[in-house]
This record gives sequence, structure tokens and C-alpha cells, in this order.
Amino acid sequence: RSWDDFHTCASEVLSRCPVEAATIWESLRQESRKIQFQGNLQELCSSRGRLASAQGSPAAETNQATLRGSATPLHPRVLALLALPLLLPWL
Repeated sequence: RSWDDFHTCASEVLSRCPVEAATIWESLRQESRKIQFQGNLQELCSSRGRLASAQGSPAAETNQATLRGSATPLHPRVLALLALPLLLPWL
């Protein structure tokens, strides 16, 4: 449900600014080519989860430092896109 809400909100916001949306989309496409992953976002995230568990760290030892260390920094435009639904109520 939360994904559906996010998708609806993001779609409405992006439909109001098609030029900016096209720019962000093209940027995301270029960034996705850099990671050379053939699949969808769910597969990408689940493969990272399997990688972390394959490193031999017991689940009980997983903490914020472990998660922080395995996270990939997001491109600023991706962060801006993800932040749009959070900013809408304030506009």
C-alpha cells in the first residue's frame, strides 16, 4: 500500500513538471547503466541482502554500523525524487 501511495504521489508531482521529470528520468537511466545490473529494483535490493548475509555476519550482529557500511550512496537527483512526496504537504 505505501508503495502505491508513493507511486501515485510521485506521478502526480512529476506530471506537473514534465521537463524536470524527463531530466531526472534520464539521469536515473544513466546512473543505472553504471551499476550494470539487469533486473528490477526489488531484485537489486534482494541481491544486496543476500550478499550481506553471505558475508557471514549473524543476524543478531547486524546493526546500524553494518547497514551503513554496506549502503550505496544515492545520487542527489534520486534523493530529490524520493523527497518530493515528503515535501508536498509543506508546499
